[in-house]
Amino acid sequence: MLIRKDPRQGSVVALDYAFGQAGSKSKKAKAPTTADVPPIADEGGEGEETQPEPPAKDHMRRNLNKPPSLSLLLDASVLLGPIGVGLLGFNITLVFEAGKDLFKNLPKPTFGIEGLAASFDRSPLILAGMFTHVDKTYQGAATLSFKPYLFQAAGFYGDVTDKTATEFKSTFVYFILNGPLATLEFAEIQGVTGGFGYSTFLRFPTVTNVMDFP
Repeated sequence: MLIRKDPRQGSVVALDYAFGQAGSKSKKAKAPTTADVPPIADEGGEGEETQPEPPAKDHMRRNLNKPPSLSLLLDASVLLGPIGVGLLGFNITLVFEAGKDLFKNLPKPTFGIEGLAASFDRSPLILAGMFTHVDKTYQGAATLSFKPYLFQAAGFYGDVTDKTATEFKSTFVYFILNGPLATLEFAEIQGVTGGFGYSTFLRFPTVTNVMDFP
């Protein structure tokens, strides 16, 4: 799991994959009560303040002013023996101009991709990596295993905006190396962990919440 720090949203999960995790049971919908209904102001604009609209409605209102478009979004993967390649967020978009004949003015397709993934799995070597573009940041992770060693790394780089609308550069890299590295007379070094960050904040779990972190 790769978690990045967002000044506005807090901790945001950037990369995550759970192995063998069962789906959560759906919860029954709670009947709305009078406490859940937001107050409505009178015609004069006085009275209690109304609650702001959800981000989804605000996003839909902004999209209504854009020209109509048709998009095809997919994630695809190909596995050939020990080699695997994947496309993340590959999209094809057609933008239609209003007031023009569709058959005489065919829209030109635009292509985009959010990330790539690749892997190689043939014992005793395992190599896997993922790279994705989220908003104004580039995030990635990689794993290299050659028995008895295991190397894992993850990081991100990009522009981040804080609560004061100030944009700044931020980056962070974290890595783990497990395996027999050195043997001393009184001890044996089995692993190394390290990281580097610039304009970032790293939060560690405590003993009480380590099972529920993050």
